[in-house]
Amino acid sequence: MHKYFARRPHNVFRYLIEFYTKPGDIILDCFCGGGVTLFEGLATGRKVIAVDI
Repeated sequence: MHKYFARRPHNVFRYLIEFYTKPGDIILDCFCGGGVTLFEGLATGRKVIAVDI
């Protein structure tokens, strides 16, 4: 993953993804930055669309 100054703890993202979605759901992250949501979403069986400007 890319070093990004605003990177968030991966365990928090994994918890939120598992709590609010179920495997197979699609997650859209319009400001993916370092890719934490992308990585954790894929690792937990979700489909992820990640974009950053």
